[in-house]
Amino acid sequence: MKKMFEAMRSALANPKWDGLLVANQGDFLVMDRAEIEGYATPLSEYLWFVRDASTWLTRLYVHPTEIAAVSSALLVHSENPRWPIFHVTASGCREIDQSRVLALTGRLDYRVLGSTVLHQGKLIAWIDMDRDERSASQPVHVRFRSEVELSLEQLSALRSIARWEVPRRYGSQAFPASLVLDDESLVRRIELRKRDVELVLG
Repeated sequence: MKKMFEAMRSALANPKWDGLLVANQGDFLVMDRAEIEGYATPLSEYLWFVRDASTWLTRLYVHPTEIAAVSSALLVHSENPRWPIFHVTASGCREIDQSRVLALTGRLDYRVLGSTVLHQGKLIAWIDMDRDERSASQPVHVRFRSEVELSLEQLSALRSIARWEVPRRYGSQAFPASLVLDDESLVRRIELRKRDVELVLG
């Protein structure tokens, strides 16, 4: 969502944060922007950690691995109390403190139990993974199957789940090489649904 990214840009423009990301804006302008503009939805929420020359953006409420990752990010952030943490939503980009970060990571809307994916306790999809053992780079092909009409938020969450679940199952070197939902590209399904939503929201 372009408005969400612009809110992040506006937050950084505050004179309070002069000096941050001056040397390197690659994480923000490339990686963070691609995530927000490509996969954020009106219901998505993120934590955004900003440091002198790097950022780290993670989606909330989707996968339990996020909790451990956020804990590690907080340890890095403790090296410099000036580094801000933001809560990013469709409503804006707000600086928050560590206690609020921990409160936000205490909620989990999605769960992966075996081959099933649950949203708020209801089955929304099945997940299957196939690692290509012929390749040293450890690509994993992820296939979802669903018997319900999935919202944009749920489609986008499935992508995030795959990105966390692949390294959880196969190790940190593994990555999702392809994402398929019911024999169609999951990314393409997200792009089409986002286009429809943005036409309605303006």
